[in-house]
Amino acid sequence: MQGLAAEAAARAALARAALMLAQRAHSLATQERLHATWDHARVEALSRSQETTLRRQRAQLAECRDWLEKHRVARSAPASSVTVGEWTIEIRRVSAYLRGDGDLFFDPDDPPRHAVLTIRHDRYPFTFEDTETASGIAFPRTDLGKIVAVLDQVLGHPAYFDFRGRGGVIPGQWSEPETVDGWVHLSGPLVAFGTRIGDWVPTPCVELFYSNIAELRDKLRSVPAGRTVRCHGA
Repeated sequence: MQGLAAEAAARAALARAALMLAQRAHSLATQERLHATWDHARVEALSRSQETTLRRQRAQLAECRDWLEKHRVARSAPASSVTVGEWTIEIRRVSAYLRGDGDLFFDPDDPPRHAVLTIRHDRYPFTFEDTETASGIAFPRTDLGKIVAVLDQVLGHPAYFDFRGRGGVIPGQWSEPETVDGWVHLSGPLVAFGTRIGDWVPTPCVELFYSNIAELRDKLRSVPAGRTVRCHGA
């Protein structure tokens, strides 16, 4: 009898152990399935995120390529210049540089010809080394036709059309011209070398901004400029 009881107890213990092992195996299998499912979803989420980022970068790259192609000529072409008589203007991407070939020595009794005079107001700061923002400019009245002619060349240049296409024109920057002792005076924004506060001085070169160069041309055209001149590329 004791042997039968011991055998029954052993079988019961084995059954309980088998059940525990089965439960443990089921639990492990469930965890593995959950882990596999979670990891797969995470990988898919990361993949979708990376794919979205890649598409966005490709779109940005395409936009950059389109922009570069659109501006390829403006970027690669060197600065061009146009000369009308004694006046030359160098056409850049966002501005133009005007210079005359006149003597810059200023004698009140014999003012320079084929040159501009500039004056700087003390409220305008330096823009960069040795360059100042001038608040006024004076052109020799006898040269207005030539100056207007070179400005017309800027307004017909692809660089200026490109600038206008970006909406950079700012009206109302120039004052009405006033003629004083043979000089046409205007106030407006330009960059010039060697300007002085409160003193008109001859300036070798002035930078005129595309944002208001058309307005300057129109102001100068309103002043009688004499005979028409012809221009040629330099």
